Amino acid sequence: MIAFAFSKHQAAEIIVSCFNQNIAALFYQKLGFQPYAIEERQGRKGNRIALIHLRLSRNAT
Repeated sequence: MIAFAFSKHQAAEIIVSCFNQNIAALFYQKLGFQPYAIEERQGRKGNRIALIHLRLSRNAT
């Protein structure tokens, strides 16, 4: 899907966001995505959670 976004759609970068409780953040980092922002959010039970924003630049691949 990454290659498709860059080649077919000429994307300059791909941006994804996931919560800190989601192990996908680790998966995205292994693919080369870099975190660039973190938002504090409130979970369903009122606990503090983080929404992590990651991006992958076309130049990074």
